[in-house]
Amino acid sequence: MEELKDFIELNLSEKKEQIKNWSQNYYEGNSKISDKDFDLAYKIYLEQGGEDLGIGFGYAHIPGEETFIHYCHPVGSLDNIFNDNVEKAFDKNLNVEVTPKLDGGSCVVYYGDNGKLIRALTRGDKGKYGIDITKNLLHTIPLKIKSGPAAIRGEVCMTWESFEKINKIPGKGHPRNKASGLVGSKNSDPNDIKHLKFIAYDILNSNKLKSDIRNDLQEFNFLIPMAWIGEFKDFINALQNTSLFDKNSGFYKIYNNDKLESLPYDGIVIANNNKRNKVMSGCEWDFYISPSKAFKFDDEMFKTTIIDIEWNMSGLGKFKPVAILEPTNIDGTIIKRATLNNAQFIIDNKYGKGAKVFIVKACSVMPEIVGVIEPSDDFTLPEKCFYCDSKTIFKKRELICSANDCICNDLAMIENLINEYKVKGIGEKNLEYFVEYFKIRSIEDLKNVFRKDEETLADELLVMGVARSKLMMDTINICNHNKPNLATILRISNISDLGEVSLDNINSGIDSEKFIQYCKNQKNDILIEEDKVIEELLFKHCASEPAFLNLINSMNNIYRVLEFFNFEIKNEFVEKSETIIMKINYCLTGTLSKPRKELIEELKMLGAKFTSISKADVLIADVPSEKTKYQTALKKGIKIMTEEEFMKQLKGDL
Repeated sequence: MEELKDFIELNLSEKKEQIKNWSQNYYEGNSKISDKDFDLAYKIYLEQGGEDLGIGFGYAHIPGEETFIHYCHPVGSLDNIFNDNVEKAFDKNLNVEVTPKLDGGSCVVYYGDNGKLIRALTRGDKGKYGIDITKNLLHTIPLKIKSGPAAIRGEVCMTWESFEKINKIPGKGHPRNKASGLVGSKNSDPNDIKHLKFIAYDILNSNKLKSDIRNDLQEFNFLIPMAWIGEFKDFINALQNTSLFDKNSGFYKIYNNDKLESLPYDGIVIANNNKRNKVMSGCEWDFYISPSKAFKFDDEMFKTTIIDIEWNMSGLGKFKPVAILEPTNIDGTIIKRATLNNAQFIIDNKYGKGAKVFIVKACSVMPEIVGVIEPSDDFTLPEKCFYCDSKTIFKKRELICSANDCICNDLAMIENLINEYKVKGIGEKNLEYFVEYFKIRSIEDLKNVFRKDEETLADELLVMGVARSKLMMDTINICNHNKPNLATILRISNISDLGEVSLDNINSGIDSEKFIQYCKNQKNDILIEEDKVIEELLFKHCASEPAFLNLINSMNNIYRVLEFFNFEIKNEFVEKSETIIMKINYCLTGTLSKPRKELIEELKMLGAKFTSISKADVLIADVPSEKTKYQTALKKGIKIMTEEEFMKQLKGDL
């Protein structure tokens, strides 16, 4: 701020020199002023009639934002084509340029009228907003080109060889995610940053043909991908009848320190080499594109045999099966292993020892079993936990440990908590990577990560890639700024047999403050009269006795989850004067006027309570039947009503 005050006192000529000096300092990695103050200083200079120095063309700061920068021109993505319609993509006599579809992070590098580097931005959010990544690309882009202005579009990549050298979790991850994370990071190891490669493929403000732009990029000393240029019909012939575009050919490699290394890719790009289309622009440059399409490779299937099943513990405490395969060569890689999703997946598909299966290398990266030719029942599920030797149980489709005091229980609570608040786009693999990268082994470890300084955490999360890191940061912020209710606390606490009906009943039927005090008393081995009332209410609101017993035995879990939220939860207890309907426990069976879940929700709003048939006072059924609930009601003398009879009673009661 002091620099900005001094700047204001300068005359226009001095302001111009100061702007130039600050800009040079920035790109030499020795910035003397914050980005915010620099932009304000440059704005003051221009408003006072200063000469435009080419700083800011093609983009502009968003008011109120420090990180993201708005593009004044579109930075779009490509349409995909596949094997079944590739021949229809272009006219057969059209001249095209064919290049690898690199799997990295898209960005644009800007140069001013004098050819000097201005700034590099990620493509960002749908080509509208980007992050300034200039400092992390200085080693791989020229600081000055022969002529400007220029907006150079390209891909920030990392070769597979570089990725294997610096990957912290061997066997996991992908160069794409690593490159995307590093390029947007502020505090990454400089030795890791040096593995990034900017590979240029277009000059957005040039109306030249693609082949001529390629020559310009070479002359500007950019790294460029391999290319094939010719008529589209000749490309189709080469694609079908030669090895030129085969997945393991040299077409997808690049020289790195005089060594030919493999780039991550997921197809090829076919660009019209006969025309450039001018696109709308919101700034002083004209921008152009060559009509292009991305040809995505189909995953070729191979036959192999499952030799054995190996079981590992996932980062979220689930027993994950891995198929040990008869070695199979796919695209020059010998495939010996493939994941099998979960225990139920093996049972459903009979992926046992000796099973003949189809495998693919999905997106040219991960081996995946996609079908069974000859099934096999020859497999054994783990009966005991690897960590604590307790019995294993099924939860949904997953095999998990049954013990509450095992690390698996903590990992399950961690997953439950994140799932309560996660935004769309965060999957199980992302969660596993997050947990393993931050070495989270308990709910307390998770709290330490969630409560980190937001800027520091956002930077550390970039290891997941820019898009995923933003989604994860949004998830963490939602969790940190929203109080849970009692149902959420119990849902996170990993309590078996405690369903949504029980959770809803407990949430609205028990005072949260009294429940918290009850948990604290249990933790300190204190028993007071009010605690007996809470236990009676818990028993009343649980749909089954096993659910109630599991809840009581999970008090340590519940207490630790409450600690995570600093014992601050929303109290949604509603004290009601009970009508007749509110004193009765109901159960539903059969075909009714609405889907059962929808009907229950409506009736609960009117005060009705629902439970299992073993604890019900009344069964609401459509017609006499042989169904278990109906027969149980007959044997136990539980009153049976039709839905119509119930609704008449309800109207009279209300």
